[in-house]
Amino acid sequence: RDITLPAWPLSYSDMTISPILDQPQSIDYAALPDGPIARLANHEIACLLDANCDPQEITWPWAGQVYARSVRLRVIDWLDGELVPLVTRFFPGHQETIAGTEGVIITRRLAVPYKTTDDRSLFWLLECQAEGDRVLRLEIDIEWNEPLSQRIVDGLLVAQRNPGPARGLYQQSNAESTRIFGNPYGRPDTVELDEPQRARLVYHVLVNGIVEVPLILTVSDVGEQMAWNTFLSLRDVEQMFDVSTRNWERRLHAGRLWTPDPAFNLAVEQARLAAIRHTQRLRTGTAPSDRRVERIPALVDVWDSLDPVQSRNLLAHLRRVAEATEGRLPAVLPAFPGSVEGGSNDDLLGGSTLYLHALLAHVSRHRTTDDLLAEHMPGVRACADALVHLRATQPAGLADGAVAARLAQAMTDAARLAERAGDAVNAARWESEAAYLGGPPAPPSPFDLLRWERASGWEVGSERPYRFADDWQGMCLASAALWQGVGLVDLGDRIAVEPAWPQAWSWWALLGAALTEMRFLSLVWDGRTLHTTRPVTSSLPVQVHKRIQLLHIGEFDFNPVFEMISESGDSSETVRFQPEFQQSS
Repeated sequence: RDITLPAWPLSYSDMTISPILDQPQSIDYAALPDGPIARLANHEIACLLDANCDPQEITWPWAGQVYARSVRLRVIDWLDGELVPLVTRFFPGHQETIAGTEGVIITRRLAVPYKTTDDRSLFWLLECQAEGDRVLRLEIDIEWNEPLSQRIVDGLLVAQRNPGPARGLYQQSNAESTRIFGNPYGRPDTVELDEPQRARLVYHVLVNGIVEVPLILTVSDVGEQMAWNTFLSLRDVEQMFDVSTRNWERRLHAGRLWTPDPAFNLAVEQARLAAIRHTQRLRTGTAPSDRRVERIPALVDVWDSLDPVQSRNLLAHLRRVAEATEGRLPAVLPAFPGSVEGGSNDDLLGGSTLYLHALLAHVSRHRTTDDLLAEHMPGVRACADALVHLRATQPAGLADGAVAARLAQAMTDAARLAERAGDAVNAARWESEAAYLGGPPAPPSPFDLLRWERASGWEVGSERPYRFADDWQGMCLASAALWQGVGLVDLGDRIAVEPAWPQAWSWWALLGAALTEMRFLSLVWDGRTLHTTRPVTSSLPVQVHKRIQLLHIGEFDFNPVFEMISESGDSSETVRFQPEFQQSS
């Protein structure tokens, strides 16, 4: 199941949005409410976090279950008592809270790894600084999602559901699920495992100067060995944290959009981040975090600029389910193989039409191979034929104009896909079906980029993390900014760029957008010329460069300059452009 944040009443206040996209948001701890305030996730693990960086509802979609209800950490100074939280900061892949007392400061980070040796884990990294010798007491209270068999092995907590007999040299057990938690370099001083659904651990740390204390939680759906392997591969938490942070930065820098409006840039960045966090890996394939088919078009639209491979993974999942259900896609994708069941007529009208639409959108904006369409055509035929059968057997449904319009649009999309695949017979057949249904409806109104805050549900304030009222609606902003605002289309033999910004912006830029796995595109409009790293067709004057880079965008040295390096590499031909940002509040 997916995990969602509770509703949070709007509380806007005057604030200035910084143009520094790599700068974390910082909020005074006292201004934050109790309970979950943010969602953190990679493609394997998802959880909710409160202002203390304590995770709740730790979920592993692959296993289809919550693995822990909460993990709470208290840090107590031996002399002055519990440290006082001061500020909480929000990053793409982690959240941190800074707390302290007289002579002691601790930065506690909770991170989800990204593209490390194994991402099925959470890790804590506590950076402790003290004047002189100080003893800190770390109290950890874990509430599992169910009663478990618990024991301490080599200083680490091993919690399992229905463990089998211990086997092998290390006396490890297979189980229906396994969790391992602890510090890779030290044992707890106190352990309480009296309740099968709870565990309490206490560590003591001597701090003089700067000391880092790591903690790791790993999960496995099979044997204990898998969880141990993950734990051992991540035991150098500081290194894994640095690797993960760099990978999060690389992911978000790909296809990043810059405009004179810092608030717009920030919202687009958060929409892209939401798409990454809501894409998870199941046993059946890549899927939205809540497994709902209706979410996939929004994810495909965003991933098409980040990593088209992920878009194809999402579409391939739909294709496999479409083939298995003879075109009757269910509303919710199966979490486990062998559990696929065809959807109802309402599901069919929703799921199949969305699959056809998302696939057509993907192949229309990206250069794709004939093999890709050939792989999808069985699924396309199954969905189209199921929709034709629905029309023939449920004629009363056509009295609803909206139903007829959706069917007509689906038939039109299927015909266009068949035409691209060279299937003239089905293209003509499905065009005829669309005509019988009254032809495709008028295209929907484009996303309102002029009033993007309202259209996307953007919520921002000085006392709340950046977020959308609905992440899935927010993702529409990211896709509209690229495919509608920039007006980018990869037509295969040429790339077209026809911007359609409603705002009178004097400049904008798109850097490192992924066209295919090995083809990337950067664009800079400086008000006179469209600078690009590939030949494009556009009504704007175009100048092609070997490389475009944006310098000085770090959190502490932000003074951005676009540098366009010529094909010859001659430094005298390098074009530089320094953008200006408008005030945003």
